Amino acid sequence: MERLELLRPLLNSFKRRFTVLDIGSGIEPYQNVGQQIAREYDAVVVSIEKDWTREKFVLSPRTMVL
Repeated sequence: MERLELLRPLLNSFKRRFTVLDIGSGIEPYQNVGQQIAREYDAVVVSIEKDWTREKFVLSPRTMVL
C-alpha cells in the first residue's frame, strides 16, 4: 500500500489548511508523499532533503525545500 493511502484518512479530516514537515523527502523520488500532499490538499509542505535536485522534485506553489 502506498504511504499516501495510509495517511489519507488523517489528511481528509482537516477542514482548513495545514502544514507538513517532510524530512528526507527525496529518499523515494517516485513516491514523494510531501509533494503529492501539496498538490492534492490545501497544504503547505516544507521538505528537508540533503541531496536536493530538480530531478527529484517537481515543486508546487505551496512547497518549500530546505
